[in-house]
Amino acid sequence: MRKLTFCFSILFITSVANTLTAQDLKQGVSKEKEELLRLECKSLVAEFALDTGFLSSVIEATCISISEEGIHNKQQYLLGMYNNISQRNKDSLFVDFFS
Repeated sequence: MRKLTFCFSILFITSVANTLTAQDLKQGVSKEKEELLRLECKSLVAEFALDTGFLSSVIEATCISISEEGIHNKQQYLLGMYNNISQRNKDSLFVDFFS
């Protein structure tokens, strides 16, 4: 599931970057785009902090996750993400680079 989240993150950031116009570049990125990027960053931080409450508040109720493990609804996705990150914390398999 981490791969899927990472892919969506890259696609999200790429899609926002690709929508920049010359006017945006002259005047700076619009407040809406800045807010979306802030929200993306907060979501990634929340994922590593196991803050499923925050993630649940920003993920649409009808959201589905599609991965090699299958198709999962919002609740199953959040549980899988929590278990994955929790296990990695126990096994010390990654470095938290957000703090």
